[in-house]
Amino acid sequence: MAKPMQLRIVCPEECVYEGAVAYVAVPSTVGEFGILPHHASEICTIDGGHIRVSETKMGVVDHVFAVTGGYVQVAITVAPGASFMEVTHVYPDMSIHLTLLNARITAGEPQLLEHEALRWITPAEIPEYEFCPADEAILTRLRGAAE
Repeated sequence: MAKPMQLRIVCPEECVYEGAVAYVAVPSTVGEFGILPHHASEICTIDGGHIRVSETKMGVVDHVFAVTGGYVQVAITVAPGASFMEVTHVYPDMSIHLTLLNARITAGEPQLLEHEALRWITPAEIPEYEFCPADEAILTRLRGAAE
């Protein structure tokens, strides 16, 4: 069996499934599609139907989850490391709390899914880009760590 992939199925109230799986079948709005380990990164909308989860091998259905819609994201695998920092930022209409971890990519390549561009930048290049106010403390720390 190929090395399993990690699956998390989340609904608005809670995480209903999390674990290592060999195969997942998803009812997308353009037809059902299957996801195996090392599948290309993508994001798509889910149609009503059933998500079928195979923990050991394709063709053996271990769990079935009814869905009425949502989205599926196939992404890279990262290994989280130590905490980098935590930031709380208060906007006029809301407050957000960000927890940042040092992490490394262990499988896959970052893919452009829903944005116009994707580019790694150095701390010296940070002033060339526009960021959200909540990111300012993070960017200051990144620039300081690089010096």
